[in-house]
Amino acid sequence: MFEQLRNYIRRLAPPEPVRRTRVSVGGAAEKLFAPQERSRAKIREYRTIYEQGGIVAEIIDAYALYAITNGYRLQGADEADVAAVQEVLDRIGFYDLVWSAIVDGYGWAGDAIQEIVFTRGGDIYGVEPRDPSTFEIDADEYGNVVRYRQVFDELDTGGGTVVEPEFVIRFSPRLLSGKVYGAPLIKRAYDDIMRDAETAEAARKAIKRHGTAKWHIKIAPADPKLPVADDIPVIRREFENIESDNEFVTDDKVDVVQLDTGGAGPVAEYGDIALQRLCAACGVPEEMIGLRRGTTDATASSRMQAFYGKIGALQRKIADVYNTQLIDRITGSPGAVKLVFNDVNPVDEATKSVWIARIMRSTGAQPFAVLPRAWVASQFGISEDMLEPYSPEAVSPGATSAMPDDTEPGEAELEARELARGIPDDNEIFSPVERDIRREVDAVREKVLAALKKEIG
Repeated sequence: MFEQLRNYIRRLAPPEPVRRTRVSVGGAAEKLFAPQERSRAKIREYRTIYEQGGIVAEIIDAYALYAITNGYRLQGADEADVAAVQEVLDRIGFYDLVWSAIVDGYGWAGDAIQEIVFTRGGDIYGVEPRDPSTFEIDADEYGNVVRYRQVFDELDTGGGTVVEPEFVIRFSPRLLSGKVYGAPLIKRAYDDIMRDAETAEAARKAIKRHGTAKWHIKIAPADPKLPVADDIPVIRREFENIESDNEFVTDDKVDVVQLDTGGAGPVAEYGDIALQRLCAACGVPEEMIGLRRGTTDATASSRMQAFYGKIGALQRKIADVYNTQLIDRITGSPGAVKLVFNDVNPVDEATKSVWIARIMRSTGAQPFAVLPRAWVASQFGISEDMLEPYSPEAVSPGATSAMPDDTEPGEAELEARELARGIPDDNEIFSPVERDIRREVDAVREKVLAALKKEIG
């Protein structure tokens, strides 16, 4: 009876098979493309890489810098709504929020979390960036965010400070399909970041160990019957402080041989390869961080154009987030006011300037017959308040539509140039390729502004 019972139990719970052999791996095989599972500890590691990574931090900052460097504009039919939105953006420090959102969401965390602080009356008092590494995002089975929880415990037991979605601005520019959390740039480039750091550390050790000459002092005993150890302390003192210009005069019993004559090896080549892979993984041209190894101006310009395209896409993404999650709440009417970041690509700006000038010339004495004057001014970052009142009747009937090549600077322009002398020179900020492109843009812009001044009278 007991035997039957044992057999019955064995059939219900068959034992696991026991493996007596193991997989054999030759050498110390490193696991490449290991999954980087999201955890708050891992996000904190990414933050440390950003804070101390040097090159990585500069790359991430470049995305934020280029996205906001040309400013933004608000578009809306109701001037009162536009003014109300602008007042709030100025008060909450909008540029700082955008910078933080790009660095956090695009750079090291994957998700930028910013809390909207309301007054008791329901008005927006401010927007405060929060540390994404302290947040957990709870979503339903369809991926809809139910709540945000700020948790400081390593063991997440479902508690923490609960923040409802309507109080949060979330920017997750790289959200993969089926994932609740965004993927940061550092996660995508993690392997190459580690390789670059290891290569740099290995190069440092190689230079420290083999970068300076070392000497092997061979000693033969003066008397074959006496041990050579008696002569070593005396001879060692003679060679303790060797300088680069020293010469050695010895007898035939002492032989001086230089070691490490090859130096540290081609450490620069190894570093260049690692750095090239790092820049490629992060999606930035090498010229962005000051490198011009083996590149021509044409190659550098093509790389910068590709980077400008990525910046344009990033600008549209972050504008959509602030339009729907912040500006629509200010106006109370979705779409009434739209945030638009100005194009950062100087080639696009130059092309736009040329076409504006052509359209304005085509209408002769009525340059604003097709393009509204306020719109033209806004395209070049000129406030309408800065322009003199315009009257079409003030333009003489025989006014030519040709674009003047140069104009005599007025008193206001001379004053503006005097103030601009305190601004850092372009040579201190931009690369040679960027300076050439910006000079072309400035030349076209000066012609457009000259035409505006002439038509205004």
